[in-house]
Amino acid sequence: MAPSRTFSSQLRRTRATFAVTTISVLVATVYLAASALVAPEAWPPALWAVGAIALVLEIPYAYLVRAFWMDLSRQGALAPSADQLRAASQQIPDGHSRLYVDHDRGWVVHCTQQCDADQFSRFEVEDLEALDRAGIGVLVGLTATTYRVMRRPAKVLRSVWADEVVRTEGEGGLRATTGDHHVSIWGRLKVARFHLRTGAFTPDADELGELAEAVLGADRTWDVEESQS
Repeated sequence: MAPSRTFSSQLRRTRATFAVTTISVLVATVYLAASALVAPEAWPPALWAVGAIALVLEIPYAYLVRAFWMDLSRQGALAPSADQLRAASQQIPDGHSRLYVDHDRGWVVHCTQQCDADQFSRFEVEDLEALDRAGIGVLVGLTATTYRVMRRPAKVLRSVWADEVVRTEGEGGLRATTGDHHVSIWGRLKVARFHLRTGAFTPDADELGELAEAVLGADRTWDVEESQS
């Protein structure tokens, strides 16, 4: 794997770019404030109006800067495990996904390569065994935790979901009982704000490290050809 594609190197570049941008904005703000104090008569009314707007915008900008720095710090702790997971994903043949089974932990991890992320979905072996034994039309509870190792930007996101799944045919036909729900742009912004403030959708380093250990030390792995439809 080329070093430029590692999660760690991408995160370092993101941190450096964000630092330069933040410092540049700070220097520009200090310069404008100093020039207004030193020579206020040189500022026409239009420039005072622009300065007032910029001052008002500094408050939400400072909030965003703080939130992004906190998120970058959280992602930095995940970089070693994210590098391992990304390297494991790159070993999967094109057009396939890969299943990893760790019987000691009782986990099955399904890795799929998407256009924007390497996605690792963690299931309990007991749940999948119950699903395998279920007859047609029988509802089975299923839970999973999904970890998305994003390609750009370098970020790991976690989501946990639970649903009831029904077998619709004899061989492998499954359907979840809940459908896709439309989420408004405002709703997505609220979720993004909540995540930036709390990091609720970011796993901790121990959690992601355990997932990487399960993938790298799996008892059994096999590849599944993905449908092209």
